[in-house]
Amino acid sequence: MASLHHVVYLDNWVDPPPLNFEHRLTKYDSTTPEQLPSRLRDATIAICSSARITRAGIEAASNLQLIACNSTGTDQVDKVALRERGITLCHVPAQNTDSVAEHAFALYYALRRRIMPLHELTMDGVSWGKGPAFRLFEGGPPRTNAEECLVVVGYGALGECCQVETRGDMVLTNV
Repeated sequence: MASLHHVVYLDNWVDPPPLNFEHRLTKYDSTTPEQLPSRLRDATIAICSSARITRAGIEAASNLQLIACNSTGTDQVDKVALRERGITLCHVPAQNTDSVAEHAFALYYALRRRIMPLHELTMDGVSWGKGPAFRLFEGGPPRTNAEECLVVVGYGALGECCQVETRGDMVLTNV
């Protein structure tokens, strides 16, 4: 009979994915490099979002078989130490697809509505109402959603997430 995996979730940003094997799960809200060795000591699988996985933590984990980064990148992991120990590293590049797509739309609207230049103009305490603000809208105010078409080029994980359809004055999106 195979031994029970001990899965250690090092930083609880999002719920860990459902695991379809028998395991014992230990969750921490966050983990510092100093806490890592004791937390990984008997782990067979470690899941992290942003916790730094150091050589000291890896060397303390004699049973560690897998580190799964629940994020796009793996820069926070000492990959040399993992290779030396033969530990597998994987990541979940589509983990934050919804957030990235929403952020892309937020940036689009911020640019279209000139949020930052208007904020700076308002905060300087002098310029608002004295004419320069209106130069930001040369050619007229920004178009409304009903007056334009936004096209997402590409159909990967983000492209699927950014599907938008405009009907009259309504914008429908699956973001």
